[in-house]
Amino acid sequence: MVFSGTQVVAGHGEAVVVATGMQTQMGEIARTVQEAAEDIPIMRRLAHFSRWIIKAVVFVMAFTLIVGLFRGYPRYELFLVVLSQLVSAIPEGLPVALTVALSIGMYRMAKRNVLIRRLAAIETLGSVTAICTDKTGTLTRNEMTVTRAFIGFTDYEITGVGFVPEGRFIKDGREINPADDEAFIQAVKIGGLCNNAKLYREGEIWRLFGDPTEGALVVLAYKAGIDLDSLTHRMPRVFEIPFDSATKLMVTLHRAGDKNVVLVKGALEQVLALCGSVAGAAEGIRAITAEDRSIVERIAHEYGRNALRVIALAYQEVGGAITLPSIDSLRGELILAGIVAMMDPPREEVPGAMQQCYEAGITPIMITGDHLATAMGVAREVGMRNPATIQDIERVSDDELQDRIKDANVFARVLPEQKFRIVNALKANKQIVAMTGDGINDVPALANSHVSIAMGIKGTDAAKDVSHLVLTDDNFASIVAGVEEGRGIKDNIKKAIYFLLSTNFGEIATLLLALLLGLPLPLAAAQILWINMVTDGVIVMPLITEPKERGIMKRRPPPYDEPFITILNHRIHSSI
Repeated sequence: MVFSGTQVVAGHGEAVVVATGMQTQMGEIARTVQEAAEDIPIMRRLAHFSRWIIKAVVFVMAFTLIVGLFRGYPRYELFLVVLSQLVSAIPEGLPVALTVALSIGMYRMAKRNVLIRRLAAIETLGSVTAICTDKTGTLTRNEMTVTRAFIGFTDYEITGVGFVPEGRFIKDGREINPADDEAFIQAVKIGGLCNNAKLYREGEIWRLFGDPTEGALVVLAYKAGIDLDSLTHRMPRVFEIPFDSATKLMVTLHRAGDKNVVLVKGALEQVLALCGSVAGAAEGIRAITAEDRSIVERIAHEYGRNALRVIALAYQEVGGAITLPSIDSLRGELILAGIVAMMDPPREEVPGAMQQCYEAGITPIMITGDHLATAMGVAREVGMRNPATIQDIERVSDDELQDRIKDANVFARVLPEQKFRIVNALKANKQIVAMTGDGINDVPALANSHVSIAMGIKGTDAAKDVSHLVLTDDNFASIVAGVEEGRGIKDNIKKAIYFLLSTNFGEIATLLLALLLGLPLPLAAAQILWINMVTDGVIVMPLITEPKERGIMKRRPPPYDEPFITILNHRIHSSI
């Protein structure tokens, strides 16, 4: 299937068009984005604030008019005073103060690797109660390294870190030469051939072109002494089924002399479901048993508990003419070569950022396509408290998800469309949700969140276009830094609002008191306008530019529907 909006990087062909416009996958994504109503808390609070001001002004004007007429004040003078009250009651300086505050916030966040695409998101980020984040590259470094392997029912340990193709191979507690282990080399070759990543050297630095997971398998092959260029020449690829988030598999077909070989790598559950045999055991290739599957699954689970990502490797030898494989045609035909486990170390800043989240009353939620055991292992490593999950989320109804998500903070094997449901469930529980994403499939979930955060390094243009913020370093700690700055800006906006209302309503209270006591009006209309212009202008700016208060990240976020001002707080500020 060829999808609109994608790019053909090699080859050519003819295709039958089966859908156009809104009937395509891109159209479905666009429809979802359109249906996702943008809910910006600051806009909701400003609307509530505006309604409150209008009601208060109408009441004060009516009361002033009635009292003034009753006291016998000249109608023309009273009319001017009422109009002046209308002007003085409205905080004319608020729009300017709000814009300046948000602009300052944008500058401060940029210095902390957060680029703002929509100003209103600054205040919203300071109000978030849940942060939904990817694992790879955001919580971790995205530098995958194969450290363990289980091949021929034997456990291997591989040393070395990063993309440098150097390391030792340890089997049964002693170092071995991998070239002497046929089963091991067979599995490593599968990982190197069923692969699109390239390893190259720039001076003294080794660099990777391609997916880090595939890169880890390429590095492993070079560590084992395999010349992938020569191997690719001897076993050229003639067909490929690219990795897909739905199938979680990659399939390649290679010509090897007078026969053909199908190579498969992917998630353990999917690969194991296609295998009918297992290789590398003492008796060579044999039919796979339920006990074999149980052993492999147990080892994979142990790897996952140690925060390792598990990749299964399998193959099938096909004689005669080339037959292009499909995933269904491989069911029961593959030979399991083994599994490899790779480590993606957490970013150093993440555990501290997690601790800040919990102190600030924010719930971090990990959403990943990895195996559950791996996700749980990483969650523990980065400091997530009481990691819990909801398994088989596709079988859970929306109502049940809304109820169970209150106790879940790790989601594994998640498809892009399921992220949309997770965000919906959190919003239904009155959470203010920040969501990270990098691919075009993440666009619906990003558009549906209160604060959408795109990755600046690995993010697609589509994800950046719908996002409110862009992380220049793809780092979870930068999100938390943005929350801190957002809270500081939100506090300054509140200070400005309280100041403007206190001065304005102080003028109104003075006039009302004079009317009630039958005294001459203390302020003329022109004086009211002059005072209002001064107090609503320059004087409020120092409040907007104040630095953050200490302990700002030790306060819980405000309730979902909390207004900018409350009657009690306004009375206190007005009295002062």
